[in-house]
Amino acid sequence: TWKPAKGNYWLRVEAKTRDGIESDYTIAYNPAKNHSGKYVEIQGIYMQEDADGIRAGAVHETNDSGVMFRWMVYDVDKGTWSTISDWKASEWVTWKPKAGNYWLRAEAKTRDGIESNYTIAYQMAKFEIMGTTRTTVAKMAKFYKDRYTYPAFYADSEAPTIEDFCRIYIEECAAEGVKAEVAFCQSMLETGFLQYPDATAVVDPSQYNFAGLDTTGAILPDGSIDVGRSYSGVREGIRAHVQRLKAWAVKDMTPEKYVYPCIDKDKFDSKWWRNTIIGSAPYVEWLGKSENPSGFGWATAPNYGYIVRNNYIDKLLAL
Repeated sequence: TWKPAKGNYWLRVEAKTRDGIESDYTIAYNPAKNHSGKYVEIQGIYMQEDADGIRAGAVHETNDSGVMFRWMVYDVDKGTWSTISDWKASEWVTWKPKAGNYWLRAEAKTRDGIESNYTIAYQMAKFEIMGTTRTTVAKMAKFYKDRYTYPAFYADSEAPTIEDFCRIYIEECAAEGVKAEVAFCQSMLETGFLQYPDATAVVDPSQYNFAGLDTTGAILPDGSIDVGRSYSGVREGIRAHVQRLKAWAVKDMTPEKYVYPCIDKDKFDSKWWRNTIIGSAPYVEWLGKSENPSGFGWATAPNYGYIVRNNYIDKLLAL
């Protein structure tokens, strides 16, 4: 119980387990002033993140029992406003944001109109490329089978079944410390679930290039299309993909730091690539050029990394 005098304060709450401080939250607070007539003041927003999303409430004071609330959010990455909850009597709202950067805004009004609003910045955690894998061969295979039939092209390869294909991704990612859900899902996006649709395909399945490595689609001097790298088989292609992801995610990466011999060692011969690309995307969301603070990216498509995260990784991990 806190009985402050009138004035302006920062109110901070910390919570900890027996192992140490785990969480804290700070809000601006101003004890009630003298008011006449109807009034409402929003003095802060408090938030709780759980499996259902973000449960947010307004810290407010009012003398009007008919106060209504509205919640809005500004998506910084997209530059758009949207209404989470239109005017209603409850100051609570449940919001399910995707990964990204937002402004969360609460508005309140008495019967006489809008009287107060409060806005805070909020960032959903980005998905790190490096770390412990949170999926399994069985779940990856189900994620695939629920959508497509595994191509007969791979029947005589090291991966005659989708389970074998997923197992190789698990093994190669485990060796290099890359999350398998990241590499596998990016591959599914890049290859159209190994279907290589005619409308978008640059790479041929026989190249075993599962992530569009060095494909530009440019017209070469001989009139042919630049189709990127080619590999000897499924495992080499997957290993090249995993190694490339690690190079993007880990600062000061060199060919000698890989567990297995570097497949595309020549990439490191480029001073520009070493100084600009290596370590520039520790998060999936930064794989897109538009979203990466460096201005460079694995792909130029808008929201590329967010598509990998929201449309593929999140759905796989939900199984």
